[in-house]
Amino acid sequence: MGKRAQTRIGKARPGIKDHITPKSPILLRDKMKNPEFRDSQKRRAQTEGRIGILKNAYLSGRSLSKGLESRRLEMNWIILVHNLNKLAQKIIAEQKTRD
Repeated sequence: MGKRAQTRIGKARPGIKDHITPKSPILLRDKMKNPEFRDSQKRRAQTEGRIGILKNAYLSGRSLSKGLESRRLEMNWIILVHNLNKLAQKIIAEQKTRD
């Protein structure tokens, strides 16, 4: 795909890099020689873990929204709730250490 990754409709977008893990072990071995690709795979594990938490803790495993725009809106609300929850946990922990 070169320097620009393709979108689902096949058009390339500037600034987007292809770091999708290939299924073929041979292609994966070749791509793992690229340091930028290797670093992106390490970061991917953190992102997928966080998505799993959002999906399982806040969506009960699946989205009931219909349509892409509804799912985006639902996800935005879930991320906001998650972030506010994390912020509240940090504030409570900080207050406990002060007492």
